[in-house]
Amino acid sequence: MQDLKIKIYKSFDSTLKKEWDEFEINSENYCFQNFYWLNNWYDKYKINQLIKPFVIIVYKNKKVISILPFVIHKLKFIRILKWMGGEHSDYMGGLFSKKFDLEKKEFIFLWKMIKKELPYFDIFHFYNQPEQIGNIENPFIKYLDSVKTGYSSGVKIENNFENYIQNNLKKKFLSDTKRSFNHLASKGNLKFKIYNNKNIKEKTDFIEKILEQKILRLRHLKIKNNFTENIKKFYTEFNNDLFKYGYLHLSSLELDGKILASHWGIVYKDVFYYLLPSITKNDLMKFSPGRLLLYNLIKWGYENKIKKFDLTLGEESYKKEWTNSKINLSEFYGPKSLIGYPISFFFLIKLKIKNILKNILRIRN
Repeated sequence: MQDLKIKIYKSFDSTLKKEWDEFEINSENYCFQNFYWLNNWYDKYKINQLIKPFVIIVYKNKKVISILPFVIHKLKFIRILKWMGGEHSDYMGGLFSKKFDLEKKEFIFLWKMIKKELPYFDIFHFYNQPEQIGNIENPFIKYLDSVKTGYSSGVKIENNFENYIQNNLKKKFLSDTKRSFNHLASKGNLKFKIYNNKNIKEKTDFIEKILEQKILRLRHLKIKNNFTENIKKFYTEFNNDLFKYGYLHLSSLELDGKILASHWGIVYKDVFYYLLPSITKNDLMKFSPGRLLLYNLIKWGYENKIKKFDLTLGEESYKKEWTNSKINLSEFYGPKSLIGYPISFFFLIKLKIKNILKNILRIRN
């Protein structure tokens, strides 16, 4: 295995950026493994968390075949090796060459090398791992003992939008959607709007309103609010000029200039990522403005030759109405230190029990 080598970076320096950018342009990865995305996340997240980055560049025959962005997170008395990205990256993992083809024994050798070279930690915890990364089978699922935990939804864009809605949307769902469009259009000027990223003030004001509505919604549903001040800055200060191979996509559905529904998303390597939808709470919510905005966004994807509309994490019922493709997601626990064995075993059993209960509930439903 002498042809496999690794290099470890402990910061987002200019040397790493150069190597990452050159590899990323032709790699198989999701937008959450873009250099700027993770660098921006780390800058905002490190202030309140005891985390240290360890980015591993993997070479085979002196050519980069993978970039693996890890962090070691100190949580009370244990240290956990995780993928970089945290709660605001829907898919966790690495970047891989389009010709990535390590066999199992090569990957296991590589994995042992990585564990040996990294500093002390107790357990691995890799979650939200997609089984497929572009055309590559995710080796961290294929070769490690991962547990399937769910799936993400999406729209594979083929033919034209009319064919898609006729062949994939239920008749009642489609007729209800068109009825809502007609009801709102009868009340005033109904408009689907895409915002200009160059207008910084308009962009920032718009994103702040999205976050405000999201936080109000979480409070109403009594769900924990993870939008700390630093994470809010991740979204409001997102620099479109530094985000290579993609761009920020901001949109809304408005009635007479008043926002009914809005969305913060990303277009990256011809994939649209549906990430931060928001609905304005008012008496027009009964007309499902969020659904109407999503209808317009998918239509926009067809018109602009997007390859896939990714509805990302979450098995919400409304996503099932639009979906024509799915990606399975997996989770992995494993020990590294002596204390890590009982801890990882406990969490693995807990995960499997949770999975069983989830499957029972799904069957009952």
